[in-house]
Amino acid sequence: MATTRAKKEIALGTITERLKTSCAVVFTAYKGLSVGDLEGVRRTLRESKVDYQVAKKTLIKKAIKERHDIEISDAVMEGPVGIAYGYEDGVSICKVLSQISTKLKKAKKEFQLLGGVVDGKEINASMVLMLSKMLSRPELLAKFAGMIKSPLNKFGGCLASPLTSFARALNEYAKIKEETN
Repeated sequence: MATTRAKKEIALGTITERLKTSCAVVFTAYKGLSVGDLEGVRRTLRESKVDYQVAKKTLIKKAIKERHDIEISDAVMEGPVGIAYGYEDGVSICKVLSQISTKLKKAKKEFQLLGGVVDGKEINASMVLMLSKMLSRPELLAKFAGMIKSPLNKFGGCLASPLTSFARALNEYAKIKEETN
């Protein structure tokens, strides 16, 4: 069934708008996945605040041309292509897609990470996997907060230590006083 020109223009507008608002885009090959599998992928991505869209390659290429600040190599556009749009940070989208890819490979289904664009720079499939192994922004912030808090905790422990020792010494002295009376 042929897609009408109006539907193509709507799809092109959607792709273009999502490309403008996203900070990271990852292209995937979904060849051999059933509609149910793709719906499961979309559901998992939605929970992580990532949109996923299957579109014609010609529409994807036109949308990328409209956005002059990014370029995609032709190697990324082989076979049926799906696009995942991340709005928060590039690491989290790569993490989620890598987990989905691993899960589907275990089920003997093909879901390949082809590459993408993170912060305006093109990345290949190996870079997507490398980013998926990094800590996400919330994890880095938590780690940083722990690093800031650690010296304060140690300082508080140092201040409390002499007071605790003094209190124990007074308690022992009071016990000795009671035994002698």
